[in-house]
Amino acid sequence: MNKKHAMNKKPAMNKILFISRDPGGTNQLVALYDILQRQQNNILFDHLDLCPGPEITVIAKDYAGEIWRQNGISYLDWPDLKTEDDLLHFLTALS
Repeated sequence: MNKKHAMNKKPAMNKILFISRDPGGTNQLVALYDILQRQQNNILFDHLDLCPGPEITVIAKDYAGEIWRQNGISYLDWPDLKTEDDLLHFLTALS
C-alpha cells in the first residue's frame, strides 16, 4: 500500500452487532461469525474496512439462542423493547 493510500484509509470497524431470531438466518450468521473471527490480512476484508477479529455482539431470540449456544458462542437475550427510548437505552448500553 502506498503512503498516500495509507494516510487516507479510514479506521477499520471493530464492532459488529448480529441480531438473530430465525434458525436459518442464524446458521448463516454463525458461519459469518466464524469467518470474521478467523480472518487474517485478506484482500476481501481490506475492502470491508474491518479490523482482524472484530468484537461481535450477538442478540438472539427463541430457537436462535440455542443455535448460538450449540456453537459455543455467547449471546444476549433479545430484549423486550416497547418504545424508541427503550431501544436507544439498550443500544447505548452496548457501546
